[in-house]
Amino acid sequence: MLAPIYLLPKVIPVCFLLHNTEFQGLWLLRTEEEMKEVCSAFNISKEHCTKYVQFRNTFNLLHAAASFISVHQKSIGVVGVSDKYGKCSWARYPALCTLKHVDSLPNPDPTDIAALDESATSGDEDAGSWVTIKQDPNSDLFVFIGQWSKQKGVDLIADVMPSLLEKRPSIQLFASDLSLIFMVGSAEKLARLMEMYPDCVFLKLVCQLGF
Repeated sequence: MLAPIYLLPKVIPVCFLLHNTEFQGLWLLRTEEEMKEVCSAFNISKEHCTKYVQFRNTFNLLHAAASFISVHQKSIGVVGVSDKYGKCSWARYPALCTLKHVDSLPNPDPTDIAALDESATSGDEDAGSWVTIKQDPNSDLFVFIGQWSKQKGVDLIADVMPSLLEKRPSIQLFASDLSLIFMVGSAEKLARLMEMYPDCVFLKLVCQLGF
């Protein structure tokens, strides 16, 4: 969140989405030497570091975002991925203390299952048109797109999917990793499933593992 600070004194409006707030980008600023070293590494002036980025004795990127928006946007432009997450993050992390409030993004309504119009096709049919799985409008399509990490349960998906595919032929799986692979073992299991069930399983990896 240093981009708008680099552009100062020109001020541009920014929007900051709170997600994975635990990662705050921290570097120690206990001494003048550490301050000089970190500011040099990030090509930022000591003045801007002190005003926007420094929180207590650390270089804190989360605080940089909060400070910039507090100073130049009156705390307008910070949202959590949900109403609960935004409020909890604001209350939990002192680095956000300069903000007067945190807004939230509206979550999808799980009861809203009507088609956008009468001619709309099912999501299953749309997905099958650009991946190698068999098009089946009656399938139970399971989709995972995002960073493969243990916290998101990718290892559980890899463990239970063989049994589910064997017991329920209607299941189809689409899984894509949008970043570097962390769960290599799980990726290998899912790749094997794609070989065993080519009509039902499609795996797309950004970082290929040689299989």
